[in-house]
Amino acid sequence: MQHARLKTADIQSALRQKNIGNVEDVELAILEPNVKIATSLKPNKAPATKEDIQKILDI
Repeated sequence: MQHARLKTADIQSALRQKNIGNVEDVELAILEPNVKIATSLKPNKAPATKEDIQKILDI
């Protein structure tokens, strides 16, 4: 973060723009060459897919 001159507030703002309210929900964050932040949520924090819901309904 220091090398890229990013501040905590910058990261929190980028996460809010992706509708991520808690930094602890993020498993991986990558600073892309275009200075955008790519994120991956922890598996238990990722939104349910149609496939996930169908599996539950099938039980």
